[in-house]
Amino acid sequence: MNGILFFVAFIALYFIGSFILSKILRRKLRLGKRTREHHNENHRRWDKRVRVMLLVLLLILLGVCYYHDFSPMYVYISSIIGLLFQELFQAFMDWRYSEKRNEYVRALIETGYMALGLTLFFTVLSTSFM
Repeated sequence: MNGILFFVAFIALYFIGSFILSKILRRKLRLGKRTREHHNENHRRWDKRVRVMLLVLLLILLGVCYYHDFSPMYVYISSIIGLLFQELFQAFMDWRYSEKRNEYVRALIETGYMALGLTLFFTVLSTSFM
């Protein structure tokens, strides 16, 4: 029961922190709400390629971990790296094509916050703190 309570509390704190961070960044960088739309056709095509490539790599890694009896932690860490890579790709496309010049700064800061939160979460879970 403590594990479920920890998970719910951590997720709630993460989303509250993310909401506060987005409010601060919108005010400081003078940006509107963040949209997840593509800037042009080139962005749409590359976004699709990156997502498919990461999905295929994760499925291959999942199969290797299953058949060679590796720890599932490899799949978790690879998933985190994949999520971070997608966000960094989005920041690059914002830097390259966005009309709002500070949009990529917000994407980079939010990616750092996500990396910190996920690292903290898996660190606490892997150290048998619960």
